[in-house]
This record gives sequence, structure tokens and C-alpha cells, in this order.
Amino acid sequence: QVHGLPDLDQSIEEVYRYLLERSLFWQGFTNLKGFRIDAIRHMNNRFLSRISNDLHREIGEEFWLLGEDFQGNPMALAERAEKINADALFDFPLYYAMTDVFCDQKSVENIAVILSADRYYPEDFQPVTFLDNHDLPRIHSRCPSEELVDQALLFQFAVRGLPMITYGLEARLTGKAEPENRKSLRWDSPTPLYSQIKTLRDLRVKYPVLEKGVGSIVALSDNLLIYRQSLGDQHSYIAINQGEHPVDIPLPGEAKILEIQGKSDSLS
Repeated sequence: QVHGLPDLDQSIEEVYRYLLERSLFWQGFTNLKGFRIDAIRHMNNRFLSRISNDLHREIGEEFWLLGEDFQGNPMALAERAEKINADALFDFPLYYAMTDVFCDQKSVENIAVILSADRYYPEDFQPVTFLDNHDLPRIHSRCPSEELVDQALLFQFAVRGLPMITYGLEARLTGKAEPENRKSLRWDSPTPLYSQIKTLRDLRVKYPVLEKGVGSIVALSDNLLIYRQSLGDQHSYIAINQGEHPVDIPLPGEAKILEIQGKSDSLS
């Protein structure tokens, strides 16, 4: 039971066949590329694995299943991904780490711990990264400044996974709790953040290492994190320096610094 909503016993064969047949009908009727499965922690893992296998067999391996397991433990999330055979899960652990580091200025070790757990996820698994959603405070209410939001956004687009943008982030929509965090978007209030998100998206397309690279931690202290990703002959580095002084980072001779223009300054 979730918030008093009616439930279905998916262990009953007739119920399972109904859910599978309805899923196949709506996919065929709309040509959907995938399903988002809500609140999977309240479902039986055997059901989720079975319907995942059946949908991929009937529709094709390119069909995509994204699950929502609302928790911040990366080890538990990796175990869930293995058991239910989903293609992707929302990366709540990285969400909590990013907001802790960029909004609350907590140690970068919070991010390092989460990224270090990537080796426990199944092969070809896609974590879906995000900075806010309809169940959480808007990132522009969660972080105390636009500059910190821009830094968090740059980091989100610079690391592995598939970035998700909730409507209104590009317009700096605010809201700390329901229903304010679900309010309507004002279409007449464009911000420079829209073009910045597009630039970040274009960089991920141009440099696949940002999405699919295998990561490793190059340096870590209370104030400094240097993270490297590698894909074939492509390598990327992103550094977070929370200290008061600049840090020299040795890079290969052919490396270049990418600068993304924000509202008031540049991020690199």
C-alpha cells in the first residue's frame, strides 16, 4: 500500500497477465520507447524481473525500463538493479551527494563515496542523474545561490549516467515542498540557463566519455575531488575545489579546458 492507493497482487497469474498485456497494448498504441515504473521498492522483485524479461522479449532489447527506488544507499540500489533486471534507476544516492556538496558545502568525499560504488552496478546499467523532481525541493530552492546551482548542473552533465532535467529547472523555478515544487511553468520568462543546459547537452553528444566513461578518483581530500573518466582514447577530468586557494592539476599535454558560460561568470 502506498498512500492508501489500491494495490494489486502481482503474484496472481491473472493479475500478471493483465499487467503485461496492458503494457504491451499501450506500448504498441503509442510507440513508447520505454516505461517509468514508480515506487518499485513497494513491488515484488520477482514480478519486476519477470515483466522486464517479458517486455524486452516481446518488444525488443532496445526497449527501456526506468525504475524509481527512492533511497540514498548506492549498494542497495545496485542490488535492486541486479534483481529486477531494469535498464536504469534514478540515481538518488548521487542526488543527495550533489546537493550536500554544492548546496550545503559539505565535504566532496560525499560524492566520491557514491561514484566509487559504481563498480557494483550491473554491466550496461544506466543511472539517471537529477537535481530535483516532483517529490523533492526544487534545486533553486534547495541551493542558496544561482552560482551553486550552475556548478551542480555542470557536474551532473560531466559525469556518467543519463541526466534528467525536470521541467522548469531551465527557468529557475522554485518551490520547497508540495504543491509549490509542482507549480506551472511561466513560458514568458526565459533565462540564460536554458542555453547553458543546451551547451552541456551538446558537449555530452560530442564527447561520449562524459556519459559512458569508466570513472576513477585521481585525488581526494576534504576539499578537493579530481574525477577521471575514460572511454577508449577519450579521457575527461572534472575537479571540485572547496578550498580557499587554487590547486594545480597536472593534465596530459593535449588536454584542453572547456568553459561553459553561465549567467554571470564561466564554469570550467
